[in-house]
Amino acid sequence: MGQSWRPWKALASVSGIVVGACTLMACSSAERHAFFPPDTPDLRETAAVSAEMPGNYRALVAEQIRAQYRYRNLMRDAKITPPYERYGGLFRGGTMPAVCVALYRDNPFGILVRDTLVFAYEDGKMRNILLGTESCSDLSEFTELKRS
Repeated sequence: MGQSWRPWKALASVSGIVVGACTLMACSSAERHAFFPPDTPDLRETAAVSAEMPGNYRALVAEQIRAQYRYRNLMRDAKITPPYERYGGLFRGGTMPAVCVALYRDNPFGILVRDTLVFAYEDGKMRNILLGTESCSDLSEFTELKRS
């Protein structure tokens, strides 16, 4: 009875190795496609993406943060990136103009922490992207949010 299962065990282990190898190849190729904004953005690209954003995008993002950010009363500082092209992912596809916001606040232990939010301009509205993994480089002061 134990002899009849051995071929299935071999097949299962080989298929596990094949799946693992495919996963490693997919992950290594993903390094070539940067999801993060570049450290030094190209001024031509920034100008082109800024043209796709509404002129008051900073005020629109500030409104959304004031309305939805859970720790808005604990914020110490806020910074924002210039607009950049962000990859839309597997389901959305393509690229979209986006901005990254870094919010600094004290956690319950009194330690300064940074929350990163990403907002994309889609269908005439600034929308918070639920899974923002950007590193938020090239930050500047977010004065529109600090005025509140």
